[in-house]
This record gives sequence, C-alpha cells and structure tokens, in this order.
Amino acid sequence: MESSSVENNQAVVCDCCFLKVYDTDILCNNCGYPLKGDQIEQKKFITNRSFKEINHDSYKKSIKTAGTTLYWVAALCVISGVLQYISNTDEESKFYVLIGNLIIAIAFIALGSWSVKKPLIAILFGTAMYIILQALNMIYDPVTLSRNFVVKILVAIVLIRGLISAINIDKVRKELNIKK
Repeated sequence: MESSSVENNQAVVCDCCFLKVYDTDILCNNCGYPLKGDQIEQKKFITNRSFKEINHDSYKKSIKTAGTTLYWVAALCVISGVLQYISNTDEESKFYVLIGNLIIAIAFIALGSWSVKKPLIAILFGTAMYIILQALNMIYDPVTLSRNFVVKILVAIVLIRGLISAINIDKVRKELNIKK
C-alpha cells in the first residue's frame, strides 16, 4: 500500500538548491526550503540563505589569510634561524638553532598546505604552536618578548581570526548543506 503512494509522488525541483524533491514534501530534504510555504516564507528563506552564502565567502577569505600567515610564520622562522646562525659566536649551538628553526618552518609550511583541506585543525595547530613557541622563547630569553612585539601580536590576531572563521565556516556549511 505504501509503495503505491510513493509511486504517485511527482518529482519536482527545489527552487532554492535545484535538487530533486517530491511534491508531497513540506521542506526540501537538502536545504530546508519551505516547499509548501507561502511566498513570504520562501523569500525570507532565500534571503537568509544568500546572507549565509555571503558570510561563507568572507569566512573563506579570512581562512585563506590565516593559511597564508602560516607560510609567513615559516618564512620568519627561516629568517630568524639564519640571522641567529650568523650572529651567534658559539659554533656548536648556532648549528642547532638553525636546524631547530628550519624544522619549525617545515612544520608551519605543512600546516599552511594542510589548511586548504582541513582549515580548522590546521589553523588550530598553527595557532597553538605559534603561541607555545612564543611562550618558550619568553621563558628562555625574556628579552625576546619585546623584540618585534607588534609583528607577534599581528600574527596572533590573524591566526585567531582565521580560527574563528574556520569555526564559523563549518557552522555555515552545515546550515547550507555544503560539502567541503
């Protein structure tokens, strides 16, 4: 009996996401569009969805900026390592400082490239790693806190904004049923 009622349903296209729905559906199973709603409800839904899509685009830009910042932090690690290598008088320790900075730079490059596919996790790890490295530098040599203080704060702000955007974009993607 139920199979005959399903067979009688006519397939139609959702006016919002353009996927197949049935004429007996009240809401689109994909996007939640009110198929049986009045014009005001439908326009309100589309307006709200458009606003979320605009936010989605701005979040993507902020995430891209945070990913790019991970590459910049890698470059700063290389430059810092080279400068410390040149200025250090202790032959043995200057080699370890250079190698350490290069390893950290490689980690930031890996996180930067990973941020394209998994922005939330990559930016979270990058932000945590950056903050931990700054804290360790401060413990090791408190004078390093004052060096390039503005740059350190700007990098932290960009990474945190990217982290917030990555959280928000996941939320918007779930609401809009957007696959990554």
